[in-house]
Amino acid sequence: MKILAIRGKNLASLAGEFAIDFREEPLASAGLFAIAGPTGSGKSTLLDALCLALYNNTPRLVKAGVQGPLPDGGDRTITPRNPANVLRRGVGEGFAEVDFVGNDGDEYRARWIARRAGGKASGDLQQVKISLIRLSDHQPVGSVRTETLDEIKQRIGLSFEQFTRAVLLAQNEFAAFLKTDENDRAVLLQTLTGLEAYTGISIRAFERAKAEQQALQALTSQLAGQQPLAAELRAQREQERDGAQAEAVTLEQRRIELDRQYQWHETWQKLKQAEQQALESVQQARAAQDHAVSRHAYFAQVEAVQEARPLLTKVDDAATEIAISRQAVSDAEKTLDAARKTQREANEILAKVQQRVADAEQARTAANPDLDRAKALETEIKTLAPGHAAALKTRNETRDAETTTQQTLSAKQAEQRQTAQALQTVQDWLAAHETWRVLAESWPRWEVLFNDAATAQTRLGGIERTLGAHRQEQQQKQQAQEQAAAAFAKAKVAFQTAETRLQTAIRELAGFNTEELAAQRIMAETQRHQLENVEKLWRALADSRTRRQQLDDEIGIIQDQMAQAEAGLTQLLTEKPITTVRLEQAEKALKAAEAACARNVETLRENLETGSPCPVCGALDHPYVTGDAPSHALLIAFKNEVAQCRHALESLIKQESAQQTTLNNSQQRLAAIVKEREPLIITINRDTAAWNDQPVVAELATVADADYLSWFSAKIQHVQHQLETLIQQENAQHQAIKIRDKAQVDRNQAEQKHSTARDGLSAAQTALDQIIAAIKVATDRHIDAAQQRNDRLTALNPAFSGSDWRQAWETNPDAFYLQQQQRANEWNQQHKKAEDLQTRFSTLIIEINRLSEKMTEKTAQRQLAADNFSTINRTLQDKHEQRKNLFNGRPVAEVESGFDKVVADARTLRQQQDQAAQKARDDHTQAVTALNLAQQHVVEIDKTLEKARIAMNCWITAFNQYYSGKSLDLPQLRALLNHDHDWLKLERSVLQKLVDDVQRAETTFKVCQSQREDHERQRASPDSLDAVQAVQQQISAALTTARSRHHEAALDLRRDDERRKATATLQDAIAKQAATTEIWEKLNSLIGSSDGKKFRNYAQQFTLEVLLGYANHHLANLSRRYRLERVPETLALMIVDQDMGDECRSVHSLSGGESFLVSLALALGLASLSSNRIRVESLFIDEGFGSLDAETLRVAMDALDHLQAQGRKVGVISHVQEMTERIGVQIQVQRQFGGQSRVEVRSI
Repeated sequence: MKILAIRGKNLASLAGEFAIDFREEPLASAGLFAIAGPTGSGKSTLLDALCLALYNNTPRLVKAGVQGPLPDGGDRTITPRNPANVLRRGVGEGFAEVDFVGNDGDEYRARWIARRAGGKASGDLQQVKISLIRLSDHQPVGSVRTETLDEIKQRIGLSFEQFTRAVLLAQNEFAAFLKTDENDRAVLLQTLTGLEAYTGISIRAFERAKAEQQALQALTSQLAGQQPLAAELRAQREQERDGAQAEAVTLEQRRIELDRQYQWHETWQKLKQAEQQALESVQQARAAQDHAVSRHAYFAQVEAVQEARPLLTKVDDAATEIAISRQAVSDAEKTLDAARKTQREANEILAKVQQRVADAEQARTAANPDLDRAKALETEIKTLAPGHAAALKTRNETRDAETTTQQTLSAKQAEQRQTAQALQTVQDWLAAHETWRVLAESWPRWEVLFNDAATAQTRLGGIERTLGAHRQEQQQKQQAQEQAAAAFAKAKVAFQTAETRLQTAIRELAGFNTEELAAQRIMAETQRHQLENVEKLWRALADSRTRRQQLDDEIGIIQDQMAQAEAGLTQLLTEKPITTVRLEQAEKALKAAEAACARNVETLRENLETGSPCPVCGALDHPYVTGDAPSHALLIAFKNEVAQCRHALESLIKQESAQQTTLNNSQQRLAAIVKEREPLIITINRDTAAWNDQPVVAELATVADADYLSWFSAKIQHVQHQLETLIQQENAQHQAIKIRDKAQVDRNQAEQKHSTARDGLSAAQTALDQIIAAIKVATDRHIDAAQQRNDRLTALNPAFSGSDWRQAWETNPDAFYLQQQQRANEWNQQHKKAEDLQTRFSTLIIEINRLSEKMTEKTAQRQLAADNFSTINRTLQDKHEQRKNLFNGRPVAEVESGFDKVVADARTLRQQQDQAAQKARDDHTQAVTALNLAQQHVVEIDKTLEKARIAMNCWITAFNQYYSGKSLDLPQLRALLNHDHDWLKLERSVLQKLVDDVQRAETTFKVCQSQREDHERQRASPDSLDAVQAVQQQISAALTTARSRHHEAALDLRRDDERRKATATLQDAIAKQAATTEIWEKLNSLIGSSDGKKFRNYAQQFTLEVLLGYANHHLANLSRRYRLERVPETLALMIVDQDMGDECRSVHSLSGGESFLVSLALALGLASLSSNRIRVESLFIDEGFGSLDAETLRVAMDALDHLQAQGRKVGVISHVQEMTERIGVQIQVQRQFGGQSRVEVRSI
């Protein structure tokens, strides 16, 4: 951190603006400089400006008292610690500004501004403003004042306290740290290093040791007599518990066997019902199959006519194409007629365009003579134009020059008249105010006297206000003394009342038995915990039993699934060989049909001729020469049958695989359930045994299993209610403790107020005596100020000879001064104005004469230029008139271009029309060709359509002969072929599903029947369902009785175990607490204390060692004789005299100069300790060097020179002549009149 510049305005005695820039010479190259000046001139105000701009505070304001407000003019007041106190009285605003380099390397400017309302000296003080600007980009940093101060602190890296230790070393504080006691030194070191945590650790260690000791005492008081059962009685109860448990196990096994019999009856009823439902499904599937017979026949007919689909498509395509071709012939005929008409129209337009081209060429030839004459005239006009323009320019210039000269002459003449009038006015004013001459000519002298008199008057008014304030304060102090006496009496009564309340609270607190309440609460919490554990055990046991029942049910279901899968496999193994035989027969039939449709048979059929016998059978009729033979339909039918058989076989194989997978999965799941059920049974048995051992089981003997949870909830709520009652009693005890503690605090506060009131009464009496003395001093000052004012006013009499001016001045000194200042300034201004007007009048006479001569010359030049322009203008106008008569004045090039464009446009149009006529001829030829082609295509398509119709009729005839039933015609064929491939696929799947439904229903019925028969063979007992249920009820009642006896015995044993364990647990807790208490007692003896001093002082010994390292480093440069050391095991300091064989002695044995050097080293060490995070390159020392002798002063100067050599820029405030003569660069603060001072940087 480095200070670059300090600036300010109107701060204390530094009136006006001042600036100190350490980057400019001679301060830039000076490592050591002095801030010199007489006492009270404002040297320390420079450092106040530094602190105000950075922290809105100064070291002197920190020390200011807080007894009461100070007067600020009129009825306004200001607190002693308000930073605005630095603002000079009698001014409207002031500021302090500092440029510095932050710890981030950037340069900043901090500015502190204090204003009064309206910028007037009489206005109220406004809120102080703080700003921070980064100089590299002039961007503001921070917004509100608190945020800006935080930003400044962050960039400097030091708080205000650290800044006053590291950068600004205030006067008269060096020896304070050297000779203070250990406690104050520890507090200062803690403040500088921020190690307050050690004080808190010491207090926490003390408090924790005390709390652990109290906890140990509480546990010790809980020991009470709890006797367990005798050995014989305990053995008897254990035998009863074990016998009841064995009986319960036997009954539980019988109950499980009965549960299995009951489950068999339920499963048999379900299987019987499933068998009846399967039989009904078979009957419904067969009825649906019978109802779809006609649907099967229609589907077969649609499937048989699919061969005719290509023939019918050919007929339809040929019919569509012939319609399109006939439309094309009609369109070609229309196109030919249009082409003939277009050709005739193109020939007619071409003849008209050729005539237009001839007319345009003839008009161009006739206009050639006029074009030549127009060109000659344009040439003559161009020749005359330059001369005409030059004559016009000359005429205008001479006319403008004449006008300008005339205007200038008139203006000068008017100015001459105005100057003469103004000069006469000023001379008259000076004559009327001749009495102001003396005041105005010697105004600087009178101004000094006025300022001195005003200052004296202001001082006199201030003293009068102070005197009035003192007298008013005397009354206030008298009232304060009386109020303090009354407060003392009141505090004494309050102290006695608080003492009585404290004793009453102590007696009420003694009525509570803390140990008994704690023991009862522990017992209630233990009982609640036991009930919660038993409830948890019951929930786990109930869940395990429910899970076992679920697994048993699932075992029955899986066994049924396995039986169904085995029956399904048996059925599939029966159907699979039959389906395989059907597939082989269908494949043989397909091979025979494929042989009938072989290629050689087709070739033989193609070679048959009408009327010729068949070479195979000799028949003359050949019905299948055209169209497909019935063998093709048979081939398709056989292919479909093979595909169906193959599909059926694949379906059986898939079903077999699915049934086998189901069987395997069921077996695996059954094994997993058995595996899960075995540990579950073990868990149930274990939890049942644990449940039977619970003490509360006996109480649950009369409670149903379903009501167990409600019973537990009621019991827990009852115990919880007991706990809440105990907690209320403990809260009442805690409330009594709080009342006792509050009474103790109130008593301490009342005692403190009693002491404070006594001190206040003493202070009020002292303050009253002080204000009486202050009134006497103010009266003496008032007499001196009045004499000084009268002397200054007497010296002002020569400036107002012959007038009584003092009364006006005394009424309002400032207004009178401003009036006289205005008169002097006005008289001096009028006198100077008269001299200036006289000079200007003489100058104007000379200028007017010169302008008159120039006016005559300009008039002659203007007349000559006008005559010359008139001659040239007439000739040029005549040529323009002749040219206008030809082609209306249009340019020749434009006229020629117009003729050429007409001819070119006509020729272009003729060329375009030639192309249009040729295109019409080409279109006519193309239309004739297109018509011929379309007519030929119609003839070809007619032949194709006829062939397609013949082939279609032949196929229908062959189909009707091959298939029996109603004959098929073309409309019926179209209707059948309207069903597409998707319809066929859907209809086939629907019909096949009817067949599959019948087979599936029959299979399901057989499986259900087989499962019911298998289940009947597994019957373990011939007992009926009612008989099984009756035995179940008897077993359940006997099991409940056995469990109740087991619960009662286990409860007695559990209670005995708890009593045995309770004492052992308490003993273990006491042992653990004793060990913990011992550890904290040892820690408390090492570092603990109620005020935290023990560990704080110990920790600050290490901080002091670091500080002494810094200080001894500086002390070695200041004086190699001495070295500072810490007295062992304390924070006290001692001096080691190295010239006396390292003799150790007290720091109080040092002389004045030696104390200064050692204190300076400590101060620099403190600065290094508080700023070890940053590099401090600027140091200001405000120390009273005037108390040092010559030799000590020389040593101090050598030390400061050494600091300069270390790279720091050091500034020293002093008014000692020997010091200022030795330091070459000085900031001198020179005192002037009126309590003002001026700052100036000098190099001596």
